[in-house]
Amino acid sequence: TDVSDCRLDTTSIVKLSKRGMTVAMIADILNISHEEVAQTLRAKRRCYYKEDEIAGLKQRFLNHPEDYVCPISHDLMEDPVTASDGETYERRSIEEHLKIKLTSPLTNLQMEATVIANRQLHRQISKYKGEVLPRILSTISSLIDSGHLQVAKDFLEHAEALAKSCMVASMNTEKVLEMYMRLPGHMQGEKQKQLVQLLLHKNRYNTVLDRFTELEVINMLPDVSTDQIRALYKAAPGKQSVQSSVGHSLLKRLLDRCKHGELEVVAE
Repeated sequence: TDVSDCRLDTTSIVKLSKRGMTVAMIADILNISHEEVAQTLRAKRRCYYKEDEIAGLKQRFLNHPEDYVCPISHDLMEDPVTASDGETYERRSIEEHLKIKLTSPLTNLQMEATVIANRQLHRQISKYKGEVLPRILSTISSLIDSGHLQVAKDFLEHAEALAKSCMVASMNTEKVLEMYMRLPGHMQGEKQKQLVQLLLHKNRYNTVLDRFTELEVINMLPDVSTDQIRALYKAAPGKQSVQSSVGHSLLKRLLDRCKHGELEVVAE
């Protein structure tokens, strides 16, 4: 049977997908919208995660080991210290507590104000973060593919907090923000803007230009520094993937700033 004769049903769409065809190709062949194809595939894939499986994933990834969590803030500790009551706390939390009263938050018994850094636990927590973050991101990718978008967003918020406290925070934060880009626009919030800002901060001008339209960079130019706009403008002519309108947008922003006295000379 010729592919074009396939009936419009779940089976046809799934069969075409298994042949390696993209959503756009399937939509063209079956003469339906891209969204219809995407929704059908999401609904089909959703069976990969039953409710009890999602509950298990939440239990596994959204709850940290008890020994790594501060008993005051109930958050994963970043700077664990051992207090005179023999318990370990997040430094900021216990120090704030001891400013108010010199009693143990757990036993209410008198205690000293001195705390000692728990370096061994700090190393264990750092190792834990480095190991669990890649697994969470992999799970988030599967959740998005299977259509569990809200669950994926919940996991992303958790992963973002982990990424910021890792030793290679910039790299991990970029991975998390890139994963946010796979969510529908209304679920991304300010993440698109944060990704562009991070890429510019890392001088990834070619990446920003390649994705100028995708990341809606033109809407962010008012908040981009003059030096960064100048760097983008200088890089634009040499990139075949960048439309001339991109260069014009950057030049216009430079000229506008010249008129307002922010620049004396327009970029070459």
